[in-house]
Amino acid sequence: MILHHFFYTGDERFIELWRKMPKVSKKVLLEQLKEMENDGIVVRKQVNTFPPEVYYGLSETGKSLEQLLLHIESWMENYQVQHTTGLDPMKEKQK
Repeated sequence: MILHHFFYTGDERFIELWRKMPKVSKKVLLEQLKEMENDGIVVRKQVNTFPPEVYYGLSETGKSLEQLLLHIESWMENYQVQHTTGLDPMKEKQK
């Protein structure tokens, strides 16, 4: 969900990102961002202001995941249609 958000909005301040995910605690969001930063998927940028501003965004490695995430998103949409309507979107496209 975090990566999906970055693809559509770009870099985001931590507090703004957290406000857009009301069911996620700050602690959990911060842990996930740190893990993705350690994996080289996101980059953290700190601006020395008062109070300090911390921005997160996709690294080049993270940006390379875009096509994969688009395929997953498409699969999820088809899965949802299939399970809410009983129709198989792939079979409907073939007709």
